[in-house]
Amino acid sequence: MTATPTRARSVFAELGAWVTASVDQRRTFAHSVKVSRDTAAAYRASVLSHPDLAERLCKVYGLESADMWNGYVPPARDATGAPNRSHYREQLLAIVGEARLRESGGAP
Repeated sequence: MTATPTRARSVFAELGAWVTASVDQRRTFAHSVKVSRDTAAAYRASVLSHPDLAERLCKVYGLESADMWNGYVPPARDATGAPNRSHYREQLLAIVGEARLRESGGAP
């Protein structure tokens, strides 16, 4: 029988690289995570504020509700550096782009 793991204060504490990272590396990584989280939250809020775009989002991803989407947009390149040409990503970028355009007063 295996022992039950203790709870970490964060997922980062479970990562070996986090434990051995310098203070500056941890700070840089934590900042990157915060920027990514804030960006995803902004994308989500933008799209969900437009019912027609939220509906498009549901159709693209097969979601029951647009509230299920966390705002994540996949990166332009995968881990190997190859371009991410997923049609899901392209459609998602179009939806997010339309929401941002509307917010800037560029379209109804």
